[in-house]
Amino acid sequence: MGIQPQTYCRYTEPTDILSMELNKSIPYCKLKHIAMFLLALVTVACLPVESSHPVEIQEIVSEWEQITGDAADKDDAKTIVEAWRILSEQFVDKEEIDLDSMKSFALEAMINLSHDGKTDEEHSENLRHAAITGMLNSLNDPYSTYLRPSRYNMFVGDIKGSFEGIGATVGSKNGDITILKPHANTPAESAGLIAGDIIKAVNGESTNGWSILDTVLKIRGPKGTAVELSILRASTKQIQVIRIVRDVIDIKSLESKLLDGDVLYLKLISFSENTDEDLSKVLENSISDNPVGIILDLRGNSGGLLSSTINIASHFIEKGLVFYILDSDQIKTDYNVNEEVPRTRTYFSTPLLVLTDESSASASEVLAGALQDHERAIILGSSTFGKGSANLNVGLSDGSGIYFTIARWYTPEGNIIEGSGLTPDVFVRDEIEDNVDDVLDTAKQYLLDNIYK
Repeated sequence: MGIQPQTYCRYTEPTDILSMELNKSIPYCKLKHIAMFLLALVTVACLPVESSHPVEIQEIVSEWEQITGDAADKDDAKTIVEAWRILSEQFVDKEEIDLDSMKSFALEAMINLSHDGKTDEEHSENLRHAAITGMLNSLNDPYSTYLRPSRYNMFVGDIKGSFEGIGATVGSKNGDITILKPHANTPAESAGLIAGDIIKAVNGESTNGWSILDTVLKIRGPKGTAVELSILRASTKQIQVIRIVRDVIDIKSLESKLLDGDVLYLKLISFSENTDEDLSKVLENSISDNPVGIILDLRGNSGGLLSSTINIASHFIEKGLVFYILDSDQIKTDYNVNEEVPRTRTYFSTPLLVLTDESSASASEVLAGALQDHERAIILGSSTFGKGSANLNVGLSDGSGIYFTIARWYTPEGNIIEGSGLTPDVFVRDEIEDNVDDVLDTAKQYLLDNIYK
């Protein structure tokens, strides 16, 4: 049977992480709009794809057919071509895809795959998966990964809310899979993980060559089961193995309190579906306190829903651009303040100071960048992580999936976040010793000094 034209979905709204699953019986598709796996629905249109593909992709298919021999189901080759078509249309740097490199990565992955202990049919399937993995690895995108059917189902299950794991956020830093933050009251924190720990292996399997999503899916698992992480810590420069028992993760997204000097302190832990509503209530209830200033703490905040981020920014910025994206066709889409959010005009002018650190990532950087570019807030702390991309998860016809970057977002003044991060207006070393938060104390004094100078 020849390779038939396929149908896939093209996104129409930026998200931190996007997920979609193909279903030809449905005339439209839905994306799950999440960040670090939080949800909000958006709709996309399905587009037909032409059947032609480059000779390099055909050479990958031909090599797969030659290696698998009689075990090859020629119809299965369409999965390789599907992956190529989707990447060639939607990968953020699609014009820079090197087909020779993609072919080399795919062929090497198949050639190096062992047949030991596998039936011919299993080996044929593994070779196909290896080829697509190689294609994605050639993109040099730390967020690109291939999901076998079982892992794809696990990923889809996670974004629907059944999240169980260790309670830590991971990211790519200088090419290493790194702990950005162990969340409070989680197995990760109890086991002693700290921000900056480099994950060298999971259950004895090296993370070399893994994507962030590969690592996340290896670490996750049912409540009560254990996972062993081999951690390289900068302070000791030695690898230690930490055993962590997984649990259901429930993380608060917002904490608030009134500090001495009538400064309102807002700790944004993540940007979830309800964070902006919770913030609205806190701000409304704080009017009677008449705070002289606000400290917005984004340290350790690894991101969340961009829709929530826009709504939160809208409490402090009266109008204008919050951020914009450039997609794979370099088409610019602006995202402005949401003027329909219930807002109190008082907070458009209340002195505002934002705290950041190296673990402030993604949606945190979008918010901080908007407040900084609008000259609405002073950023105090250290440079942010530099995660400014929208990612897409697409299901393939064999039940597997590919996950890759489709767009990058920019601050209102055109500063790219991905790989660069944000530079604070005031550098302060982020260090907490003896339960004393020196950065917060410095921030409060800085804010009060500038209010009453």
